[in-house]
Amino acid sequence: MGKQRNSITKHDIVREIKSINHIISVLAERMNAIEMAFNSLIEMDKKDKSLKEYIIGKHKQEERKQGRRSSIISS
Repeated sequence: MGKQRNSITKHDIVREIKSINHIISVLAERMNAIEMAFNSLIEMDKKDKSLKEYIIGKHKQEERKQGRRSSIISS
């Protein structure tokens, strides 16, 4: 007897795409909820200015590290 092939149908593909779409929507909702909670916490503690300064400083520090790495690699 011959082997029976399990073929993927158009319906299977559509069902999986809908499932992935639903998962992405749920993740986006959760990320929004986390962002709102984090923003509320920052506002409550009145640390928005110090957090902004910290993030900017951290970003500049990373840029300096990248600059050093590229000069080391090119040497």
